[in-house]
Amino acid sequence: MAGNNLTGSIPHEIGNATQIHVLDLSLNHLVGVIPKAFGRLKFLEKLMLNGNKLSGCIPLEFESLSDLEYLDLSANKFNESIPSILGYLFRLYYLNLSKNELAQAIPLKLGKLVQLNDLDLSHNSLEGKIPSEMSNIQSLVTLNLSNNLSGFIPTSFEDMHGLSYVDISYNHLEGPLPNTRAFREAPLEALKGTKDCVKVGALPPCNEHETKTHQKQIFGITFSLLHAKEEEASG
Repeated sequence: MAGNNLTGSIPHEIGNATQIHVLDLSLNHLVGVIPKAFGRLKFLEKLMLNGNKLSGCIPLEFESLSDLEYLDLSANKFNESIPSILGYLFRLYYLNLSKNELAQAIPLKLGKLVQLNDLDLSHNSLEGKIPSEMSNIQSLVTLNLSNNLSGFIPTSFEDMHGLSYVDISYNHLEGPLPNTRAFREAPLEALKGTKDCVKVGALPPCNEHETKTHQKQIFGITFSLLHAKEEEASG
């Protein structure tokens, strides 16, 4: 049922399809919230609701979806925070929550998703630090955290040897980059931050450019004053 120009809201009766394994309602025009009845779909393995206009919060009833392996809720209007219960969906290998309006911090419990290969939390309004617990996801191959995060990249990320692609652009991160292939070989666009504060090999504080400019201005003023005094003395 993907890409069929479906409109309206998802009916609560969806919860009656208790034997369903795959549900793809992506790329439609669905609105409203995800019904709590989704919690009854205990055999669901893949759920694609991306590319709609769904809103509200991600239901806590998703905790019951213990067989879920693939979850794509990207390109909707979900807000509030990422629920910690997603960290109990231990079979997930793909999780995409990008292009929503999710806020607050990344829940620490996402670090329990040890089967996860792909994680995309980009283009939301997340804030706070990158949890060091995320380095527990040793199976992670691609990671996109392009957001509004701050602080340092956890040093434990150097243990994520399977990571091959990373995007941490447009954050407020600083400090050294982890010495792993994903960070060493990342394109500049994937490391680009606010005010272009990215250098190869390190993320300097965002006020570094301003500090250097200020220092140049002070040097110029000082040099001009000294030159004027020399001319006055010689005259």
